[in-house]
Amino acid sequence: MNHLVRQYWEQGTHVVLVDTGNSYQGLCELIRRKTKGEDGVYFTYTEEHPISFNPFYTDDYYFDVEKKDSIKTLLLTLWKTEDDKITKTEAPSWGYWVETMGYSTLPETWTLSPKFADASLNHVFMGDVSAWMMNQLAGINHDDSAPGFRHIRITPHFVKELDWAKGEYHSVRGRIASEWKREGDKVMLTVTIPADCSADIVVGDQTETVSAGTHTFSYPV
Repeated sequence: MNHLVRQYWEQGTHVVLVDTGNSYQGLCELIRRKTKGEDGVYFTYTEEHPISFNPFYTDDYYFDVEKKDSIKTLLLTLWKTEDDKITKTEAPSWGYWVETMGYSTLPETWTLSPKFADASLNHVFMGDVSAWMMNQLAGINHDDSAPGFRHIRITPHFVKELDWAKGEYHSVRGRIASEWKREGDKVMLTVTIPADCSADIVVGDQTETVSAGTHTFSYPV
């Protein structure tokens, strides 16, 4: 996403991000050096030293659809508690897209307005949750020490609100798949590893190392 944000900035777009993992700090520092401190501002905060700002300020005294949606998204993100779930079905939310509107792709804005008729219906801009589904629910991850998926980390999470989850990724080495489902008092996990690859299957404090092929595991719940 860093390269996309940089492209937006280079095209003259005013970009505001809520960065929860310092993913964009390096990009901001780069832009700040290039603009001699005029741009690339990066604010950080702690509970002891919080940020204060006016989210309703606009220099042209006009809020178009995009500005309104950006403010709503920012406020919801900042005031979301740690145990809040992504299950609301009113706009703006993922639930609104899936349950209310029936979308199977990610739109460019939370609410599509006739005034914003050129908005894309298939846009990665707000796709962080889909990455979380793949990396955390299905648990498909690369190993930093073995680039190109020579070695794979499968780290699924059996969240209590779900009965099953599955995901697959078509890597340069072949199809990687992970699927788990509840069966009575246990969870069955099935993983597929491409030829000439290996994987660590990490569930809780248990780790199994496997070679290529399809493997099934059972875990008590």
